[in-house]
Amino acid sequence: MRMVDNTVLFSNLYYKNVSHQGRFTINSGKDNSEETGVLKQFNGKTYISTWLGEKSICNKIRGVTTVFPAQVKKSMVFESFAEDICRAMSLRFEKEKKVKGVLGYKFVAANDSFSVANDDNSCYCVNKSKTLEGEFGCLRDGLGDLTTCTGAPVLVSFPHLLHADPEYISSVVGLQPNASKHETFLTLEPISGFPLELAQRVQFNMFIRPFEAISSLENVTKALIPLIWVEESTVLGDKYVDKLKNELFKNLMILDVIKWGFIGIGVALVMSAFFLFIYVKSP
Repeated sequence: MRMVDNTVLFSNLYYKNVSHQGRFTINSGKDNSEETGVLKQFNGKTYISTWLGEKSICNKIRGVTTVFPAQVKKSMVFESFAEDICRAMSLRFEKEKKVKGVLGYKFVAANDSFSVANDDNSCYCVNKSKTLEGEFGCLRDGLGDLTTCTGAPVLVSFPHLLHADPEYISSVVGLQPNASKHETFLTLEPISGFPLELAQRVQFNMFIRPFEAISSLENVTKALIPLIWVEESTVLGDKYVDKLKNELFKNLMILDVIKWGFIGIGVALVMSAFFLFIYVKSP
C-alpha cells in the first residue's frame, strides 16, 4: 500500500483491519442433536466463490464453529471452517486425553489437510501463484495457495511446515516441526460436547526466487520463507471445569447410583416373589 509521502507499507493481514469476519448461520440442533453447531451459511451463502468449481466441496460452507454436539463419538469427524484461509479442515479422533482431571477426546487436523494427494484438495489448486521452481502449477504437500482468498501471493501451512514436503522444510534453516507444538487440535468432553481445550495454528509463507531485474536479488537462493504463524488457542477455565465436575458428573453419578439401586430392588422383589411361590407350593 502506497502512503501519501510515497512510502510503501506491506502487510499480509491488512485486509483484516477495521473489519469483522462476517455473519455465520449455525444449526441449533433442535431437530437433530448431532447437527448442533454445524455451520450452514457464511454471510448468507452456502458456497463461497474462492476456489475452483462453483459448487465444489472446496467452496462449500461446512464445519462447526465453537458449539459442538453432546454424546461425542470417537468415530466422528469434525470440520472446522477457518475464514482467515477461506476453507474448512477436517479433525479426526487421535486419543483420549485428560485436561485438568477431566477425560476428553482429542481430535487433530488431518496430516493431509494441505496435501495434493488428497482428492478433496484438488479444487484448492487455483494456479494463481508460481511454484518454488517458478512455474504455475499445484503446490507440493503441506502448502495451500491463498492468492484468491487474500488477494496476495501468500501460502498457508501448519507452523514450521509440519507435514510439508521435505524440500520445503530443507530450504529454510531452523525449522523444527513438532506436532505437539504446531498441530491444530480440539479436545471435547464426550458427554456434554464441551471444548476442554483447542488450538488453531496456521503459518503464512512466501516464495523467494532470483529476480534478474533487481541486482540485489538476482543471486538469491530460491526458497520458501515463513513470514508469521498465528495461533488461536484456549483451555477451559477452572470455573467451568468445576461446573462440569460438580453439576454434570456428580449428577450423573447420583443417577447411576439410583439406577443400580432400582435394579437391585427389582432383583430383590423378583427373588422374594420366587421364594414366596416356592413356599406356597410346598406341602
